[in-house]
This record gives sequence, structure tokens and C-alpha cells, in this order.
Amino acid sequence: MHEDTSLGTTLMRIDKCRIRELPMGLAMRTGVSYMSDEPAPIKAYVGCELTPSVKLLKGVIDSSEPSIIQRDIIPEGTQIIKSPSRPTFGGIGAHKTNTLGYIVFSICFPNKTAMSRDGGGKGSEMVKASIEFQVVQHCPVNYLIGIDAIKSYKMVIDSAREHVAFDSLSPPVRISILDGNRYKEMKYDRFGSCVYTYIHPREALSIIISHSTASKISDP
Repeated sequence: MHEDTSLGTTLMRIDKCRIRELPMGLAMRTGVSYMSDEPAPIKAYVGCELTPSVKLLKGVIDSSEPSIIQRDIIPEGTQIIKSPSRPTFGGIGAHKTNTLGYIVFSICFPNKTAMSRDGGGKGSEMVKASIEFQVVQHCPVNYLIGIDAIKSYKMVIDSAREHVAFDSLSPPVRISILDGNRYKEMKYDRFGSCVYTYIHPREALSIIISHSTASKISDP
């Protein structure tokens, strides 16, 4: 069972999950690993001890950005290391964002079984990965796991199947993409109509169209 609150999510049987740790990427602890699709919203444990009381934090995996984390979700006492360069990132909010430095954090990703209502049973496991984050004062998504980590750990974002797969593990571990049911919705954004008519110069013609919502349309 898991419990959702306005502050986050707790997994009550987290101590039953097997953890499979990934080898650290070659560019980690250099301060420049950010240099080496669609954003996928996820939940993970960020740099925390794993207990049932610790809450999962929402974040994003995005192949078009570097890995970034917001300053105020980093535990007190964590050393922020000065970057060898002074990178400035765009695409966060409306302005350019300067970094405060970087950190290397362990992130734990619960798989689909661990995130289910009966999580903690057979098949529940987590992927543990060390990720180098550029620290910024404000990040709208708490943390963003970017192209540097995606390449290092061979993550595959599969929006159609609503998961992110870690293909470097055998067998691969899959974690859920949040709000995945948006891909199941039927969407009709164009239609065609064939009407023969004649319009004289400076005349206007109105056409009344009656339609049904996607949920009422049955397959042929």
C-alpha cells in the first residue's frame, strides 16, 4: 500500500524492496557531466535514507536538458561543489538560470510493482543511480534528470507504454511515467466535410456541424 498526501507519497513496505545499484557513469564527479523527447514525469527518492516515512518526490526525465536540482530540496549539510565552468541554462522558466555548483546524489527509482497499491510484494525492486546535478535556486519540477544521466545509464523513455526502462540491467527494470493515462485518451483534432454549394462575391455562408465526443464513438 502507498499513501498520497499534498507533501508527497510514502511506500509502507519500502524495506521489502530489493535495490539494484548501477555503476557510476564515467563523467560523474567532474562537474561537467551535463555536457556529455518528451519530458517524462516520475517519482523517486532523492538522496534520502530509504524508510517507509520518507516521501517520494516528483521530478522529470528529459532527454533535451542537463540534470538539474532545486537548492531547497537538498538536505542541510550537503556540500555543493564549485563547478569548473560557470554554466548558464535556458528553458527553466522565462529566464536564463545560473548554477550554484554541482552535487552527486543517489537517486532510487521504484519499479512499477513497488509503486502499485500492493507494493513491497514479489517483484518489487528499485534502481539506485548516482547522478550529477547542477544546483539551481529554482527548478519548477524539483529535479530534472537529463541527457547526461540518460546516456550513462541507458534509460529509454517509452511514452506509449508509460514507462522508463533501464536497459543496462538484465532483465531491464521499468519505472512508471506519471499521468500516463493521458496517452490513452482518444483525441480528434481535425475533421472533413464535403458540401457542394455556391457562394457569390461578398456573401458569407455558415455551416452547422453536429458531432459526438470521443468517448461516445464506437469502433467499427
